[in-house]
Amino acid sequence: MPSSAIDKAGYLNYCAHLYFLHNQIFFRNMNKKLFFLLPMLFLGAFLMFTPGCGEADPCKEVVCGDGGDCFLGECVCKVGYDKDATGNCVESRIKFIGTYNTTESCTPVSTGSYANNITASTTDISKIIISNFGDSGQNAVATVDGSKATLESTILQGATTTGDGTISGNTLTFTYTSKSDAGVTLFTCTKTMRKI
Repeated sequence: MPSSAIDKAGYLNYCAHLYFLHNQIFFRNMNKKLFFLLPMLFLGAFLMFTPGCGEADPCKEVVCGDGGDCFLGECVCKVGYDKDATGNCVESRIKFIGTYNTTESCTPVSTGSYANNITASTTDISKIIISNFGDSGQNAVATVDGSKATLESTILQGATTTGDGTISGNTLTFTYTSKSDAGVTLFTCTKTMRKI
């Protein structure tokens, strides 16, 4: 301990200088520690509140088929596909494909019964081919959208034919109109097609 006033002032100066150096070194090291510590705290908090990699995949057990992909445990079907009763994605047109017994009534008055086959188009997943359309012996192409089939404009027995149909279970009901080249309606028909 210093004995004189000068020594006391020098000692106090020395102590203040040591205190200053100590604080400067401590806080400099503290800044380095905080520089590494704060990111670790943020990372820990982030990981604590986010799901881990070990959680169950909601799509692990879901089978959608070739026509769909699983998203959050549900099948999402691609264009041209619909969900079947089991939730798998199948071609929308599959419900139309088959052999049918058809009855038809037209205006002006005529009726008829005949057979049709509906097959899948090989060029477009959304199209079907209807054989012997309108008992003409000719094929017609229709585009499927869900339970609806829309006939492409087709020349049948010299007349431009358009129409659409809806399937419910095994019954397809189709309404179509045939017009002359001048646009005059020649006949309008409704046909009921029952899958056999």
